[in-house]
Amino acid sequence: MGAAIARPEGQTGDGVPDRFYLFGSTGADLAEVSENLARTLAAALEEHESSYMGGVYFLLRSDHFDKATVEENWTDEEGYQSEPDFPEYPILVYLTNPDQSVLTSLGGLPDLTRLRLDEVG
Repeated sequence: MGAAIARPEGQTGDGVPDRFYLFGSTGADLAEVSENLARTLAAALEEHESSYMGGVYFLLRSDHFDKATVEENWTDEEGYQSEPDFPEYPILVYLTNPDQSVLTSLGGLPDLTRLRLDEVG
């Protein structure tokens, strides 16, 4: 896939749909899971904080995917989880348009499970 190109979500410009993956991790520590992913994917890791995203989350950057975030499957003040279909996964990894090499690398991580794939466009 090469370098990520800025474009509106859902529009690749090449007729290929955007692919949005959701992975779940049974790891207990958000920072540890994020660091392990960054090491596995040779990606830059940045810590951020956002109340919209449940507090602290990690952003990974690489030329091998458009976007990746590692977040807690947090519960809001009304009792709703960010991903209610997957309550058994305390940590979530959102990944957009990864190269096949990224998916292969993630397949080797024992505490990471692919939960969903959405294609748009």
